[in-house]
Amino acid sequence: MARLGVAALAGEYHSVAARAAAARADALGLPFLCSSAVLDALTEQPTKWVARLAPAQSHGWQIYADFLLSTGHSRIAVAAESSVYWASGARICGTTSLHAAAPS
Repeated sequence: MARLGVAALAGEYHSVAARAAAARADALGLPFLCSSAVLDALTEQPTKWVARLAPAQSHGWQIYADFLLSTGHSRIAVAAESSVYWASGARICGTTSLHAAAPS
């Protein structure tokens, strides 16, 4: 990309794709702005080349967990794929006062 004269990248298709694009942009020293990717891992390791506009996925999950607790709900079921995309949400549910149970 840099050899083609690209000055910066913006946007992505999906958080997991953005993670791969961010790693490549960082390796090339090419600025990359993620407009909607929420994956926590996208910016876990700070770099001057990668930035995002959307809040991290764990932030949204924490707000949702706090809301559930504030409305009197303390037991939830989490049905999620075992992947990096869902890991932060499952982690938040497991580290709050919510009692998360995986469906069997």
